[in-house]
Amino acid sequence: MVHGGIVIKNPFIYILDLFYPPLCPGCGNVLEDAALVVCQECRNSLPLTEHAVYPDNKVSGLFTDINKVEKAAAFCHYDHDTAFYRMIHALKYYRQPQIGVWLGKEAARHLMSGNPQWFSGIDVIVPIPLHKKRLRQRRYNQSELIAEGICKETGIAVDTRHLLRVVNNPTQTQRTTDERRANTEGIFALRYGEELRGKHILLVDDIVTTGSTLRSALSVLTPVRGLHVSILTMGEAGK
Repeated sequence: MVHGGIVIKNPFIYILDLFYPPLCPGCGNVLEDAALVVCQECRNSLPLTEHAVYPDNKVSGLFTDINKVEKAAAFCHYDHDTAFYRMIHALKYYRQPQIGVWLGKEAARHLMSGNPQWFSGIDVIVPIPLHKKRLRQRRYNQSELIAEGICKETGIAVDTRHLLRVVNNPTQTQRTTDERRANTEGIFALRYGEELRGKHILLVDDIVTTGSTLRSALSVLTPVRGLHVSILTMGEAGK
């Protein structure tokens, strides 16, 4: 509500904030400004990578055998006991979708500050999809929200039409590299692939560990004639 040029908060929202003040997902402290998603201290503590300026990084090294992958990067290091780790956990398991959009925007800004041309030539952003059963449980796809945040900063459209998750595979947590690879075989399908011919897509996911999930998606994408792929994840985790 606006009155005399001053924004007045909805009284109902004011009461909710009074009894249930918004908390920073990184540290749990009350956010002094309800418009913020993460407090400034946690934002400043993000364990940033420098993948924008170092193309031969750990994430790109996971896909060197796939010729159609042009570049790959992670926004942050996914280390336990960090505010970033808690943000991802809140996004995936505690229904805080605003974190996904915020992370996507922050990641895009960080990459462009290190390399203004990092997103040049990319036609569409393709988030790693969730299976429809898991989507019903979670109510949103965290990778799609991240992609929306990237879109807001870059203007590149988000495409959720072509890549599908057709197998509801179990979580990758606590699995070995070989188990992760077996767990992700054949879980994706591509429809209307001819529409992607000659395109350069940005494949987006939340966390990469061994790259098994992304490689499974690439297995249905790279046969498309003339397709090129870049990869961006919010975090890189140790194997």
